[in-house]
Amino acid sequence: MKFLYVSVEPDQSDLFCNTILGQILGVRQLGNIAEGACIHGDELLYCTKDGITRFPLPISDANREETACRLICDGIEKNQYDYVYLRGFLINKTLLRVAACAKSKKIGAKVIFEEMRFPLKNACEELLQTYRNSGDFKEHQKLRSKMIHHSLLKSKFSGVADTIVVFGVPTEHVWGTPSITVDSGIDVSTIKCRTKVEAHGDSISILGVVENPKICGYDRVIRGLKAYQTNVRRDKIVFDIVGDDADVQEFKVMVQENQLTDCVRFLGKKTVDEMNELYDSHTVAVSCLGLYRIDGSYFTSHSTKQYCAAGIPFIYAYEDISLDNNTPFALKLANNDSPINIALIGEFVWRCRLNQRLTLTERKFAEKHYDWRVIMKRILEFTATGRREV
Repeated sequence: MKFLYVSVEPDQSDLFCNTILGQILGVRQLGNIAEGACIHGDELLYCTKDGITRFPLPISDANREETACRLICDGIEKNQYDYVYLRGFLINKTLLRVAACAKSKKIGAKVIFEEMRFPLKNACEELLQTYRNSGDFKEHQKLRSKMIHHSLLKSKFSGVADTIVVFGVPTEHVWGTPSITVDSGIDVSTIKCRTKVEAHGDSISILGVVENPKICGYDRVIRGLKAYQTNVRRDKIVFDIVGDDADVQEFKVMVQENQLTDCVRFLGKKTVDEMNELYDSHTVAVSCLGLYRIDGSYFTSHSTKQYCAAGIPFIYAYEDISLDNNTPFALKLANNDSPINIALIGEFVWRCRLNQRLTLTERKFAEKHYDWRVIMKRILEFTATGRREV
């Protein structure tokens, strides 16, 4: 089977690039030929098993999309892929043309579309509000224009798309097209499984990784630590926060104001190897606690997947399609503005320390649910059969 991954989004973040590589590698691990085409800077990168071919793109937006579309369609005509996987935010003419090209060049070819942010309406409203607040009326108008084009094209696109992929939010149809909800994935093999063994009397070290400062909700932990200082029988607890200085600045101010510099530390940005060391040296981790700030309930956190692969217990405050209240290595808290009850975390840590097989159980859970190989297998089988579990 031949598979092509296509993204024409201008995102150049490390997470974005790692996601593309992870999804392509996941398909290859299933024994398939998997290639990719994506815009990176001023180039279109076409990735095959033989390496990466770079195609320069024009400067103007209109010509860039036209050139990228032509190059991708040339590749589709040459290779006649069985599956073409498109990733995008809003439907545009490029995505529609690539999808139609895939269908016309190979009988029985399947087109899969990954909806980057769902529900789309909420994502667009959030972005529009951001542009209004910043006074960036040019970007505001550009997004409004893209939304109009999306509305005009989505019925045509649903006619050539076989499956819509949604991350983290349960749904069965999008624009009348069958959809499948999956977790966002990781390459589990890149995360070392922790080896730390803790005794019941050991101090508690909490690890937090700031993915999105707006919704991480770590102020809830800081306020909880402040209240915890009055607890006479309190455990010794340290809260370490990983993130860029710009992302943690408000937390730094909050820590200073509450005189918590002795128990809240800021570690800066860390590499993959450094994160592996932190997973092994900490007791419990913190995932997203502030989704209520954008009126959200369902979420799929990249950090949660990494915690799980490392085998470190964690707390979270959102609905997750793979986690439930019976998951022994995860503690679900309320998705609201209340300070985190630190004593409750202490009780959770106590239960986790009693379970000597917890780390291995958590690692196996990550391999079963969060590895890109498993996730892409589910997507491909659903597209081929229409069944959600095969």
